Amino acid sequence: MCELGLKELSEILPHQSGMLLLDEIKINREEAKGKLTVREESCRGHIIDGRPVLRGSDLLDMAAQLLAVYTYINYPELRERVCVVREYGKAKLKGIIVPGNVISITLGPESVIRTGKGNFDIISGNDFVVRGIEGEMKAQIDSVVLVVSM
Repeated sequence: MCELGLKELSEILPHQSGMLLLDEIKINREEAKGKLTVREESCRGHIIDGRPVLRGSDLLDMAAQLLAVYTYINYPELRERVCVVREYGKAKLKGIIVPGNVISITLGPESVIRTGKGNFDIISGNDFVVRGIEGEMKAQIDSVVLVVSM
């Protein structure tokens, strides 16, 4: 099992100040799982029915972060390469996420596919699930595709 906290994640994932970053990621044989405590600043400027809510696009970024860290851990030969998001698939939002919510995003290793294309590797992750702390479904993301170049 591999457990990474915010400090380790900030060293692995390129990010700018103010960008949403998962609090932790745990990877084992059964799944890769990221966790986030939603903060007020993460929802700034996105108000629905008078309350701040997490943007759906942030859930896509969480999926990309989870897949990128999964790639970093499981394919060490790719660590020194540049990794970028090529595309996001469809997302289905099942409920709102507000400050104070603790959410998790999971990905099964069987849902990760690596293909090589010359100087590029394509890493596809499929069937991400976002849940609240009580296990309630918050969103489903059908895919994220990363390109890892030389």
